[in-house]
Amino acid sequence: MRPEYPHNVTLSCLLEIQASYDHRLRKWRHTDICEYQTTVVAKVPRVECSEHGIKTVSVPWADERVRFTTAFEAKVINGLLDATSISTVATRMGVSWTMIANIMERAVLRGRARKKEELIAHLCVDETSYKKGHNYITVVSNPDTATVLYVGEGRTKASLKVRTRCCKYHPNQLRMSARVGQRPV
Repeated sequence: MRPEYPHNVTLSCLLEIQASYDHRLRKWRHTDICEYQTTVVAKVPRVECSEHGIKTVSVPWADERVRFTTAFEAKVINGLLDATSISTVATRMGVSWTMIANIMERAVLRGRARKKEELIAHLCVDETSYKKGHNYITVVSNPDTATVLYVGEGRTKASLKVRTRCCKYHPNQLRMSARVGQRPV
Protein backbone atom coordinates (compact mmCIF):
# COMPACT_ATOMS: atom_id res chain seq x y z
CA MET A 1 0.00 0.00 0.00
CA ARG A 2 1.27 3.46 -0.83
CA PRO A 3 0.57 6.42 1.45
CA GLU A 4 -2.14 8.80 0.28
CA TYR A 5 -2.17 12.58 0.55
CA PRO A 6 -5.57 13.43 2.02
CA HIS A 7 -6.14 14.86 5.50
CA ASN A 8 -3.18 16.87 6.71
CA VAL A 9 -1.59 17.78 3.35
CA THR A 10 -3.41 20.52 1.43
CA LEU A 11 -3.62 21.14 -2.30
CA SER A 12 -1.08 23.96 -2.05
CA CYS A 13 1.32 21.53 -0.37
CA LEU A 14 0.80 19.00 -3.18
CA LEU A 15 1.49 21.59 -5.85
CA GLU A 16 4.87 22.34 -4.30
CA ILE A 17 5.96 18.72 -3.96
CA GLN A 18 8.88 17.94 -6.19
CA ALA A 19 10.26 15.26 -3.96
CA SER A 20 9.49 14.36 -0.42
CA TYR A 21 11.35 16.16 2.36
CA ASP A 22 12.36 12.91 4.07
CA HIS A 23 10.88 9.64 5.30
CA ARG A 24 10.06 8.44 8.78
CA LEU A 25 9.85 4.78 9.68
CA ARG A 26 6.55 4.32 11.52
CA LYS A 27 4.88 1.29 13.10
CA TRP A 28 1.22 0.51 13.75
CA ARG A 29 -0.21 -2.37 15.75
CA HIS A 30 -2.53 -4.41 13.53
CA THR A 31 -4.94 -7.26 14.22
CA ASP A 32 -3.25 -10.55 15.02
CA ILE A 33 -2.73 -12.99 12.14
CA CYS A 34 -2.86 -16.68 13.11
CA GLU A 35 -2.48 -15.64 16.75
CA TYR A 36 0.80 -13.82 16.04
CA GLN A 37 1.07 -10.16 16.95
CA THR A 38 1.21 -8.18 13.71
CA THR A 39 2.81 -4.79 13.16
CA VAL A 40 2.53 -2.71 9.99
CA VAL A 41 5.83 -0.96 9.25
CA ALA A 42 6.14 1.73 6.57
CA LYS A 43 8.39 4.56 5.52
CA VAL A 44 6.03 7.53 5.58
CA PRO A 45 7.14 10.55 3.56
CA ARG A 46 7.13 14.06 4.93
CA VAL A 47 6.68 16.94 2.53
CA GLU A 48 7.78 20.55 2.81
CA CYS A 49 5.40 23.35 1.93
CA SER A 50 6.21 27.05 2.09
CA GLU A 51 2.74 27.80 3.47
CA HIS A 52 2.33 24.98 6.04
CA GLY A 53 5.88 23.85 6.73
CA ILE A 54 6.82 20.20 7.00
CA LYS A 55 3.84 17.81 7.04
CA THR A 56 3.63 14.04 7.36
CA VAL A 57 1.60 12.33 4.67
CA SER A 58 -1.52 10.50 5.91
CA VAL A 59 -1.74 6.75 5.50
CA PRO A 60 -5.01 4.99 4.61
CA TRP A 61 -4.76 2.30 7.30
CA ALA A 62 -4.54 4.56 10.38
CA ASP A 63 -5.65 7.93 11.70
CA GLU A 64 -3.20 10.75 12.15
CA ARG A 65 -0.91 10.42 15.21
CA VAL A 66 -2.36 7.02 16.16
CA ARG A 67 -0.20 3.93 16.53
CA PHE A 68 -2.98 1.42 15.80
CA THR A 69 -4.55 0.51 12.47
CA THR A 70 -8.25 1.24 12.04
CA ALA A 71 -8.84 -2.53 11.81
CA PHE A 72 -7.21 -3.03 15.23
CA GLU A 73 -9.29 -0.22 16.75
CA ALA A 74 -12.47 -1.72 15.27
CA LYS A 75 -11.60 -5.09 16.82
CA VAL A 76 -11.05 -3.42 20.20
CA ILE A 77 -14.43 -1.65 20.01
CA ASN A 78 -16.16 -4.93 19.09
CA GLY A 79 -14.40 -6.56 22.02
CA LEU A 80 -15.65 -3.82 24.34
CA LEU A 81 -19.22 -4.53 23.25
CA ASP A 82 -18.90 -8.14 24.43
CA ALA A 83 -16.63 -7.71 27.46
CA THR A 84 -17.46 -6.75 31.00
CA SER A 85 -14.47 -4.46 31.51
CA ILE A 86 -11.67 -2.60 29.78
CA SER A 87 -9.16 -4.82 31.60
CA THR A 88 -10.63 -7.92 29.97
CA VAL A 89 -10.22 -6.46 26.49
CA ALA A 90 -6.71 -5.19 27.30
CA THR A 91 -5.68 -8.70 28.35
CA ARG A 92 -7.22 -10.30 25.23
CA MET A 93 -5.62 -7.79 22.86
CA GLY A 94 -2.25 -7.71 24.62
CA VAL A 95 -2.17 -3.97 25.23
CA SER A 96 -2.51 -1.76 28.30
CA TRP A 97 -5.72 -0.55 29.92
CA THR A 98 -4.78 3.04 28.99
CA MET A 99 -4.43 2.16 25.29
CA ILE A 100 -7.90 0.58 25.28
CA ALA A 101 -9.36 3.61 27.06
CA ASN A 102 -7.74 5.93 24.47
CA ILE A 103 -9.14 3.85 21.59
CA MET A 104 -12.57 3.98 23.21
CA GLU A 105 -12.33 7.76 23.64
CA ARG A 106 -11.39 8.24 19.96
CA ALA A 107 -14.31 6.02 18.91
CA VAL A 108 -16.72 8.12 20.97
CA LEU A 109 -15.36 11.33 19.43
CA ARG A 110 -15.75 9.89 15.91
CA GLY A 111 -19.29 8.79 16.71
CA ARG A 112 -20.24 12.16 18.15
CA ALA A 113 -18.79 13.93 15.10
CA ARG A 114 -20.93 11.76 12.79
CA LYS A 115 -24.09 12.15 14.86
CA LYS A 116 -26.74 14.36 13.34
CA GLU A 117 -29.10 16.38 15.48
CA GLU A 118 -32.58 14.95 15.32
CA LEU A 119 -35.95 15.74 16.81
CA ILE A 120 -36.60 13.35 19.71
CA ALA A 121 -40.08 11.88 20.17
CA HIS A 122 -39.27 9.50 23.03
CA LEU A 123 -36.85 10.21 25.82
CA CYS A 124 -35.72 7.88 28.60
CA VAL A 125 -33.94 9.03 31.73
CA ASP A 126 -32.25 6.54 34.02
CA GLU A 127 -29.79 6.64 36.85
CA THR A 128 -27.30 4.01 37.72
CA SER A 129 -24.57 3.60 40.30
CA TYR A 130 -20.97 2.82 39.50
CA LYS A 131 -18.01 1.76 41.60
CA LYS A 132 -18.63 1.23 45.31
CA GLY A 133 -20.78 3.49 47.43
CA HIS A 134 -23.24 6.05 46.21
CA ASN A 135 -21.66 7.28 42.96
CA TYR A 136 -24.36 7.87 40.36
CA ILE A 137 -24.65 8.89 36.74
CA THR A 138 -27.77 10.01 34.89
CA VAL A 139 -28.24 8.53 31.42
CA VAL A 140 -30.56 10.16 28.87
CA SER A 141 -31.32 7.93 25.88
CA ASN A 142 -33.54 7.58 22.84
CA PRO A 143 -35.36 4.22 22.96
CA ASP A 144 -36.35 4.46 19.27
CA THR A 145 -32.74 4.39 18.07
CA ALA A 146 -31.22 2.66 21.14
CA THR A 147 -28.65 5.45 21.48
CA VAL A 148 -27.32 7.26 24.51
CA LEU A 149 -27.81 11.00 24.12
CA TYR A 150 -26.19 12.25 27.30
CA VAL A 151 -24.46 10.99 30.44
CA GLY A 152 -24.27 13.33 33.43
CA GLU A 153 -22.63 13.04 36.82
CA GLY A 154 -24.94 12.57 39.78
CA ARG A 155 -28.69 12.03 40.00
CA THR A 156 -29.94 15.52 40.67
CA LYS A 157 -31.93 18.11 38.73
CA ALA A 158 -28.64 19.83 37.92
CA SER A 159 -27.39 16.71 36.12
CA LEU A 160 -30.46 16.86 33.86
CA LYS A 161 -30.22 20.57 33.02
CA VAL A 162 -27.46 19.85 30.51
CA ARG A 163 -29.78 17.48 28.59
CA THR A 164 -30.99 20.31 26.36
CA ARG A 165 -27.53 20.44 24.79
CA CYS A 166 -27.64 16.78 23.76
CA CYS A 167 -30.85 16.71 21.77
CA LYS A 168 -33.61 18.75 20.22
CA TYR A 169 -37.13 18.17 21.43
CA HIS A 170 -40.34 20.08 22.05
CA PRO A 171 -41.69 19.47 25.57
CA ASN A 172 -45.29 19.63 24.30
CA GLN A 173 -44.60 17.02 21.62
CA LEU A 174 -42.60 14.63 23.80
CA ARG A 175 -44.77 11.50 23.86
CA MET A 176 -43.08 9.58 26.62
CA SER A 177 -40.66 10.20 29.43
CA ALA A 178 -39.53 7.28 31.56
CA ARG A 179 -37.85 7.56 34.92
CA VAL A 180 -36.43 4.49 36.58
CA GLY A 181 -35.14 4.94 40.09
CA GLN A 182 -36.05 5.47 43.70
CA ARG A 183 -37.12 9.10 43.56
CA PRO A 184 -38.16 11.52 40.83
CA VAL A 185 -35.80 14.24 39.75
